[in-house]
Amino acid sequence: MLSNQTLTMPFHRTPLTLLAISATFSLSLGSCSLKNTTTGIEHTPFLASTGVASTSHLARLPFQHSWRDPDVRIDQYKNIIVRPITLRYLKVGQWAKSEGPWIPTEKSFLRNSNNLAKFWDKSLKHSFSSPVCSYYLTQNASQPQTLILEVALTEITFGRPAPTVGAASVPAGSLLNTVNTPPLVAFEARVKDATTGKIIATVSDRRTDRLEIRNFTKTNLAEANREICKQWSEQLMQSTNRELFAKVKGSWFSPF
Repeated sequence: MLSNQTLTMPFHRTPLTLLAISATFSLSLGSCSLKNTTTGIEHTPFLASTGVASTSHLARLPFQHSWRDPDVRIDQYKNIIVRPITLRYLKVGQWAKSEGPWIPTEKSFLRNSNNLAKFWDKSLKHSFSSPVCSYYLTQNASQPQTLILEVALTEITFGRPAPTVGAASVPAGSLLNTVNTPPLVAFEARVKDATTGKIIATVSDRRTDRLEIRNFTKTNLAEANREICKQWSEQLMQSTNRELFAKVKGSWFSPF
Protein backbone atom coordinates (compact mmCIF):
# COMPACT_ATOMS: atom_id res chain seq x y z
CA MET A 1 0.00 0.00 0.00
CA LEU A 2 1.37 3.36 -0.93
CA SER A 3 2.28 5.94 1.64
CA ASN A 4 0.21 9.00 0.86
CA GLN A 5 2.45 11.45 2.69
CA THR A 6 5.21 13.64 1.37
CA LEU A 7 8.74 12.79 2.46
CA THR A 8 10.44 14.54 5.33
CA MET A 9 13.55 12.40 5.39
CA PRO A 10 16.97 14.02 4.72
CA PHE A 11 18.51 12.75 1.87
CA HIS A 12 -0.57 34.89 -14.71
CA ARG A 13 2.50 34.51 -16.29
CA THR A 14 2.46 36.86 -19.29
CA PRO A 15 4.72 36.13 -22.29
CA LEU A 16 7.38 38.82 -22.49
CA THR A 17 8.87 40.00 -25.73
CA LEU A 18 12.62 39.74 -25.39
CA LEU A 19 14.34 42.93 -26.44
CA ALA A 20 18.01 43.65 -26.88
CA ILE A 21 19.67 42.29 -23.79
CA SER A 22 22.58 43.84 -21.93
CA ALA A 23 23.91 43.44 -18.43
CA THR A 24 22.43 46.77 -17.40
CA PHE A 25 18.94 46.11 -18.82
CA SER A 26 16.36 45.66 -16.02
CA LEU A 27 13.17 43.60 -16.25
CA SER A 28 10.34 44.39 -13.89
CA LEU A 29 8.68 41.00 -14.47
CA GLY A 30 10.06 37.50 -14.93
CA SER A 31 8.96 35.45 -17.91
CA CYS A 32 8.41 31.74 -18.34
CA SER A 33 7.57 29.56 -21.32
CA LEU A 34 6.27 26.26 -19.98
CA LYS A 35 6.27 23.35 -22.38
CA ASN A 36 5.86 19.61 -22.58
CA THR A 37 9.05 17.72 -23.16
CA THR A 38 9.13 15.42 -26.17
CA THR A 39 11.15 12.68 -24.48
CA GLY A 40 9.16 9.60 -23.53
CA ILE A 41 8.33 8.97 -19.91
CA GLU A 42 9.53 5.72 -18.39
CA HIS A 43 6.92 5.02 -15.77
CA THR A 44 7.90 4.24 -12.20
CA PRO A 45 6.26 1.34 -10.31
CA PHE A 46 3.53 3.79 -9.28
CA LEU A 47 1.98 3.48 -12.76
CA ALA A 48 3.83 0.45 -14.10
CA SER A 49 2.01 -1.67 -11.51
CA THR A 50 -1.33 -0.77 -13.14
CA GLY A 51 -0.39 -2.64 -16.32
CA VAL A 52 -1.40 0.29 -18.53
CA ALA A 53 0.92 0.85 -21.51
CA SER A 54 3.02 3.99 -21.08
CA THR A 55 2.54 4.80 -24.79
CA SER A 56 -1.23 5.20 -24.39
CA HIS A 57 -2.30 8.74 -25.26
CA LEU A 58 -5.59 10.54 -25.77
CA ALA A 59 -5.05 13.37 -28.24
CA ARG A 60 -7.71 15.55 -26.63
CA LEU A 61 -5.69 15.78 -23.39
CA PRO A 62 -2.59 17.96 -22.84
CA PHE A 63 -0.62 15.15 -21.15
CA GLN A 64 2.05 12.92 -22.63
CA HIS A 65 0.33 9.80 -21.33
CA SER A 66 -3.40 9.39 -20.70
CA TRP A 67 -5.68 6.37 -20.50
CA ARG A 68 -9.08 5.50 -19.13
CA ASP A 69 -11.08 2.30 -18.98
CA PRO A 70 -13.65 2.61 -21.80
CA ASP A 71 -15.99 0.19 -20.04
CA VAL A 72 -16.46 2.31 -16.92
CA ARG A 73 -19.48 4.59 -16.62
CA ILE A 74 -17.99 7.78 -15.24
CA ASP A 75 -21.40 9.35 -14.61
CA GLN A 76 -22.01 6.89 -11.77
CA TYR A 77 -19.43 8.68 -9.58
CA LYS A 78 -20.38 11.65 -7.40
CA ASN A 79 -17.41 12.13 -5.04
CA ILE A 80 -13.63 12.33 -5.27
CA ILE A 81 -10.81 12.01 -2.75
CA VAL A 82 -7.50 13.73 -3.55
CA ARG A 83 -4.69 11.95 -1.74
CA PRO A 84 -1.61 13.94 -0.62
CA ILE A 85 1.16 14.10 -3.22
CA THR A 86 3.80 11.44 -2.67
CA LEU A 87 7.56 11.76 -3.28
CA ARG A 88 8.23 8.05 -2.79
CA TYR A 89 8.80 7.56 -6.51
CA LEU A 90 11.31 10.32 -7.17
CA LYS A 91 13.95 8.88 -9.45
CA VAL A 92 17.28 8.00 -7.86
CA GLY A 93 19.98 10.66 -8.16
CA GLN A 94 17.50 13.42 -8.97
CA TRP A 95 19.07 15.99 -6.72
CA ALA A 96 22.36 16.12 -8.68
CA LYS A 97 20.62 17.88 -11.59
CA SER A 98 19.66 20.72 -9.26
CA GLU A 99 22.97 20.90 -7.39
CA GLY A 100 24.32 24.42 -7.20
CA PRO A 101 24.76 27.42 -4.91
CA TRP A 102 21.07 27.36 -3.92
CA ILE A 103 20.74 23.57 -3.55
CA PRO A 104 24.15 22.44 -2.27
CA THR A 105 23.04 19.13 -0.73
CA GLU A 106 20.56 16.30 -1.20
CA LYS A 107 18.91 17.39 2.06
CA SER A 108 18.19 20.86 0.68
CA PHE A 109 16.85 19.32 -2.54
CA LEU A 110 14.44 17.12 -0.59
CA ARG A 111 13.35 20.05 1.55
CA ASN A 112 12.50 22.07 -1.57
CA SER A 113 10.83 19.03 -3.15
CA ASN A 114 8.74 18.51 -0.05
CA ASN A 115 7.66 22.15 -0.16
CA LEU A 116 6.72 21.76 -3.83
CA ALA A 117 4.65 18.65 -3.03
CA LYS A 118 2.83 20.52 -0.26
CA PHE A 119 2.17 23.44 -2.61
CA TRP A 120 0.75 21.14 -5.28
CA ASP A 121 -1.35 19.27 -2.74
CA LYS A 122 -2.96 22.54 -1.69
CA SER A 123 -3.36 23.62 -5.34
CA LEU A 124 -5.03 20.33 -6.31
CA LYS A 125 -7.51 20.50 -3.45
CA HIS A 126 -8.28 24.10 -4.37
CA SER A 127 -9.00 23.13 -7.99
CA PHE A 128 -11.17 20.17 -7.01
CA SER A 129 -13.12 22.42 -4.64
CA SER A 130 -14.12 24.63 -7.55
CA PRO A 131 -17.87 24.96 -8.23
CA VAL A 132 -17.24 23.88 -11.83
CA CYS A 133 -15.92 20.51 -10.65
CA SER A 134 -18.58 17.84 -11.08
CA TYR A 135 -17.45 15.89 -8.03
CA TYR A 136 -17.82 16.62 -4.36
CA LEU A 137 -14.40 16.70 -2.70
CA THR A 138 -14.47 14.37 0.29
CA GLN A 139 -12.17 12.42 2.61
CA ASN A 140 -14.62 9.57 3.23
CA ALA A 141 -13.52 6.54 1.21
CA SER A 142 -16.42 4.46 2.52
CA GLN A 143 -18.97 6.45 0.56
CA PRO A 144 -20.27 4.71 -2.58
CA GLN A 145 -19.77 6.36 -5.96
CA THR A 146 -16.38 7.74 -4.94
CA LEU A 147 -13.17 8.10 -6.92
CA ILE A 148 -9.66 8.37 -5.46
CA LEU A 149 -6.99 10.44 -7.20
CA GLU A 150 -3.41 9.51 -6.29
CA VAL A 151 -0.49 11.57 -7.60
CA ALA A 152 3.26 10.99 -7.43
CA LEU A 153 5.97 13.51 -8.26
CA THR A 154 8.53 11.38 -10.09
CA GLU A 155 11.05 13.93 -11.34
CA ILE A 156 12.02 17.41 -10.14
CA THR A 157 14.76 19.71 -11.33
CA PHE A 158 15.10 23.17 -9.84
CA GLY A 159 16.70 25.79 -12.08
CA ARG A 160 20.34 26.72 -11.55
CA PRO A 161 21.65 30.21 -12.29
CA ALA A 162 24.35 30.69 -14.90
CA PRO A 163 26.99 33.34 -14.12
CA THR A 164 26.74 35.27 -17.37
CA VAL A 165 24.33 36.73 -19.91
CA GLY A 166 26.10 36.68 -23.24
CA ALA A 167 29.56 38.06 -22.56
CA ALA A 168 28.52 40.16 -19.60
CA SER A 169 28.81 38.93 -16.04
CA VAL A 170 25.60 39.01 -13.98
CA PRO A 171 25.73 38.36 -10.21
CA ALA A 172 23.66 35.42 -8.98
CA GLY A 173 20.39 36.69 -7.54
CA SER A 174 20.25 39.80 -9.69
CA LEU A 175 17.00 40.77 -11.40
CA LEU A 176 18.35 39.82 -14.81
CA ASN A 177 19.67 36.30 -14.75
CA THR A 178 20.08 33.22 -16.90
CA VAL A 179 19.09 29.67 -16.09
CA ASN A 180 21.85 27.13 -16.62
CA THR A 181 19.56 24.16 -15.91
CA PRO A 182 15.87 24.66 -16.83
CA PRO A 183 13.28 23.83 -14.13
CA LEU A 184 11.49 20.55 -14.84
CA VAL A 185 8.70 18.51 -13.21
CA ALA A 186 7.21 15.09 -13.98
CA PHE A 187 4.26 13.33 -12.37
CA GLU A 188 2.19 10.18 -12.55
CA ALA A 189 -1.45 9.95 -11.48
CA ARG A 190 -4.01 7.22 -11.21
CA VAL A 191 -7.74 7.33 -10.55
CA LYS A 192 -9.41 4.36 -8.92
CA ASP A 193 -12.75 3.26 -7.54
CA ALA A 194 -12.70 3.79 -3.76
CA THR A 195 -14.81 0.66 -3.13
CA THR A 196 -13.20 -1.88 -5.46
CA GLY A 197 -9.73 -0.40 -5.99
CA LYS A 198 -10.20 -0.84 -9.74
CA ILE A 199 -7.97 1.48 -11.81
CA ILE A 200 -10.17 3.70 -13.95
CA ALA A 201 -7.70 6.15 -15.47
CA THR A 202 -3.98 6.98 -15.53
CA VAL A 203 -2.11 10.10 -16.57
CA SER A 204 1.52 11.21 -16.63
CA ASP A 205 3.36 14.23 -17.92
CA ARG A 206 6.75 15.94 -17.92
CA ARG A 207 7.13 19.69 -18.42
CA THR A 208 9.89 22.23 -18.37
CA ASP A 209 10.51 25.96 -18.50
CA ARG A 210 12.79 26.60 -21.48
CA LEU A 211 13.05 30.38 -21.38
CA GLU A 212 16.58 31.55 -20.63
CA ILE A 213 15.86 35.00 -19.22
CA ARG A 214 13.68 35.32 -16.13
CA ASN A 215 13.46 36.94 -12.73
CA PHE A 216 15.39 34.12 -11.10
CA THR A 217 16.51 34.37 -7.48
CA LYS A 218 16.99 32.04 -4.54
CA THR A 219 13.68 33.26 -3.11
CA ASN A 220 11.68 32.22 -6.19
CA LEU A 221 13.79 29.14 -6.92
CA ALA A 222 10.73 26.88 -7.34
CA GLU A 223 8.41 29.45 -8.93
CA ALA A 224 8.46 27.82 -12.37
CA ASN A 225 8.01 24.35 -10.85
CA ARG A 226 5.01 25.60 -8.85
CA GLU A 227 3.49 27.20 -11.96
CA ILE A 228 3.69 23.89 -13.83
CA CYS A 229 1.98 22.10 -10.93
CA LYS A 230 -0.66 24.79 -10.69
CA GLN A 231 -1.58 24.34 -14.36
CA TRP A 232 -1.70 20.57 -13.88
CA SER A 233 -4.13 21.05 -10.97
CA GLU A 234 -6.65 22.78 -13.20
CA GLN A 235 -6.19 20.36 -16.10
CA LEU A 236 -6.52 17.28 -13.88
CA MET A 237 -9.71 18.69 -12.38
CA GLN A 238 -11.14 19.29 -15.84
CA SER A 239 -10.10 15.80 -16.97
CA THR A 240 -11.83 14.09 -14.07
CA ASN A 241 -15.18 15.80 -14.44
CA ARG A 242 -18.15 13.57 -15.32
CA GLU A 243 -17.40 14.19 -18.97
CA LEU A 244 -14.07 12.53 -18.12
CA PHE A 245 -11.43 13.15 -20.72
CA ALA A 246 -13.47 15.55 -22.76
CA LYS A 247 -11.18 18.06 -24.42
CA VAL A 248 -9.07 19.97 -21.91
CA LYS A 249 -7.46 23.24 -22.98
CA GLY A 250 -3.69 23.06 -23.18
CA SER A 251 -3.12 26.66 -22.10
CA TRP A 252 0.27 27.81 -23.38
CA PHE A 253 1.81 24.36 -23.19
CA SER A 254 3.11 22.91 -26.43
CA PRO A 255 5.73 20.34 -27.43
CA PHE A 256 9.17 21.52 -28.54
